[in-house]
Amino acid sequence: MTLIVQACIVVVTIALVVMAMMTVRMMRRVEELSRSVEAALVPLHEFLETSRKTSQRIQEVLVACDGIVATVRTGTNRLAGVVDRAGDVADTFLTQVERPLHTAVALMQGVRAGANVLVRRWSNGARSRHPLNEGDDHV
Repeated sequence: MTLIVQACIVVVTIALVVMAMMTVRMMRRVEELSRSVEAALVPLHEFLETSRKTSQRIQEVLVACDGIVATVRTGTNRLAGVVDRAGDVADTFLTQVERPLHTAVALMQGVRAGANVLVRRWSNGARSRHPLNEGDDHV
């Protein structure tokens, strides 16, 4: 073998050794990088797990609120019906009871006023003994 061939073999061998060393070094760096990425992803994974649990809780609360809102809506509709019926009863009371009652009260006041006038006349007549009826109050 000639010296040039031997030199080429040595250079190629050194180049292969250097490439092997660089490959090993690069693999170590990639391994370190993957460990640091993995270590950085652990808190992210925990955060995502916490976020998932929180979103499940929020969903449960929203489902519960939906049930409550439906119940409140039903109660509100029933209350609106009761209020409408109460308004109808009040209107009926005003038209059917209050006005005739006012009429009856006015009639009673009129009767009482007339009775008071009669009682005063009879009592005044008993005191003064009018000469026309000669003291007979029943005439």
